[in-house]
Amino acid sequence: MKTNKIKFIGDGDDVFKDSIHFTGALGGDYTLCGLTLDGDKSTCGSFENTKDKVNCKDCQEIVSYCKSIRKTW
Repeated sequence: MKTNKIKFIGDGDDVFKDSIHFTGALGGDYTLCGLTLDGDKSTCGSFENTKDKVNCKDCQEIVSYCKSIRKTW
């Protein structure tokens, strides 16, 4: 299942456990908010694709900001 959202599974820094993020717009190795998706257990750790609601405040704010630009364009 390929989605545009991922969930960190908790084998990295505890602060990222169960956090759900949008993937980067260009499909790189980063979330929309800039976290690494390289699976390094000393940073964010491993992740899995998900259909759950994004709970990352930074990802949510980026999306909200982009929507506001579109409205004024």
